[in-house]
Amino acid sequence: LEGDLLAGDYIWPKLIIENSFVTTATNQQTNGSLPTDLVKIIDETLWNRDLKVPVYGPLSPRIWQAQKGIGITSIYPSFRIKNGYFWFDPAPSAGETIYYEYVSSKWCETSGAVGQTAWGADSDVSRLPPEVMTLGLVWRWLEAKGFDYSNRYDEWRKQKAQAQAQSSPRRHLSIIGPPYGYTPSAPFLTEGSWSIT
Repeated sequence: LEGDLLAGDYIWPKLIIENSFVTTATNQQTNGSLPTDLVKIIDETLWNRDLKVPVYGPLSPRIWQAQKGIGITSIYPSFRIKNGYFWFDPAPSAGETIYYEYVSSKWCETSGAVGQTAWGADSDVSRLPPEVMTLGLVWRWLEAKGFDYSNRYDEWRKQKAQAQAQSSPRRHLSIIGPPYGYTPSAPFLTEGSWSIT
């Protein structure tokens, strides 16, 4: 339970998985069924690497139906998730490769580094911070037995917040703009001397 709750609570870097599929020339991407260990898709990570464009979404059911009903076609592809599959609008050409990242529910792994959603052996290891896992188990056990768990709960919350803050590097933020040499996200034009005719 503790591992499942922590896995869905935050985008832990050790649980991020890159996935891909090849498109079919239909709205429903039958090659793009969702992974069985998917907790959530990381926002704005769907990219068509062949066309080098983002796939926008997810569209809400209301927006999807409005686009279909009015006949709107966007410049860039958009997606929604329905019945365990990606649905694209407009339908892409067949054979394009789509990549995205998602959070896996496999919060522990075997000694051979095979991900799993529950402990299976004494040699299994957690992909999540062990001190947070331990404190979470302790305060939940105290609560279940009717003991005072408030101190352990507070300690767990502090450890969890600290582990989340330290789990990956942070972007540089500046009120005066990006640092020199910053490369913006594609599409972009390189710096240089452009002749205007």
